[in-house]
Amino acid sequence: MIERFVLLIAACIVLITSAASRAELITFEGHSGAWFNDSEFREVDGFRFTLTKGNPSGFLIFEGNNSDVIENGTRKLYAANHAIITMSRADGALFNLESVDVGGTRIASPNRWADSVNIFAGLNSVNIHLPSNDPTYQFAVLNFTSVTSVTFSPLQNPEGGANSWEYMIDNLHYTAVPEPNTVVLSGVFALGICGCFRFRRG
Repeated sequence: MIERFVLLIAACIVLITSAASRAELITFEGHSGAWFNDSEFREVDGFRFTLTKGNPSGFLIFEGNNSDVIENGTRKLYAANHAIITMSRADGALFNLESVDVGGTRIASPNRWADSVNIFAGLNSVNIHLPSNDPTYQFAVLNFTSVTSVTFSPLQNPEGGANSWEYMIDNLHYTAVPEPNTVVLSGVFALGICGCFRFRRG
């Protein structure tokens, strides 16, 4: 009887952790707006995308509605000139960011694209190059684990002019990090029940 009960609790712990590790996808479909002041943010699917550095421009959620935009007819987060964007959970919880699509902006103006985008969280970083002769999104595998925030920072395109720091992001795959208190309390509860039964049987 005790063994079955402990196995039941263990199964519950496994379910809690597996549910937290299920990958979720963030897109910007159904969202819109523009933000041009530092610390302004847009909340999407429980995450905040905050303008960390906006001078002289900001970011917007942009719908490609002509052939000049990569993946026409979809919505992306469009980081305008020099914009640095920080992503974090709205509730402040930890998360794992597995991957993201990063691309240039307007196909006809590759000189406006950032040369590359640095994506970093703490000491971990990935640099994604945006080749102007290849107007597709770069699928970036990040595998950032247990982070509080992830920052997207553009590097200037040396062949461009003043507006040469632009980029877009979309399709962010993330998983939640299970709350340690939930797992610990479940384990303690199981051990406590097991101890009580052993004490009564002794």
